Amino acid sequence: MSAPGCDPDQAAEFLRALAHPMRLRILCRLLEGELAVAGFESELGLRQPNLSQQLAALREAGLVATRRESKSIVYSLADARVAGVLEALRAALPAGAPEAAPPSRPAPSAPPPAAAPTRPARPQPGGEAGIFAIAGWDVPPGGGRRG
Repeated sequence: MSAPGCDPDQAAEFLRALAHPMRLRILCRLLEGELAVAGFESELGLRQPNLSQQLAALREAGLVATRRESKSIVYSLADARVAGVLEALRAALPAGAPEAAPPSRPAPSAPPPAAAPTRPARPQPGGEAGIFAIAGWDVPPGGGRRG
């Protein structure tokens, strides 16, 4: 049984469409306004054919809309939920923030669990760390908002 107002299948499909770093970069850029394919290539450094594949996935999911302008195809956000979800992710997972440990509740008689080994940070493009840096978000230290 699902919670009122929440369709888990629909939510999973929506989140699946977001679940790729390049698609997140594309959507984050579209928060600023519409952009043609050539703009994604120059502004974000994305290259064909992977760019076309990711744009097609976003179109199929109904997250972006297209229009023709001369010889170019211009993309824009088609689903208002995207902005809210991206803002929530930005707030929940600011760039450079340490990973949150899951809450632990050892059994009353059990010894405390051993500390889990830490994972080394993966190098990110441009020397930045975190999924939001990959997605093109510039989150100031402390997770503050841009103004």
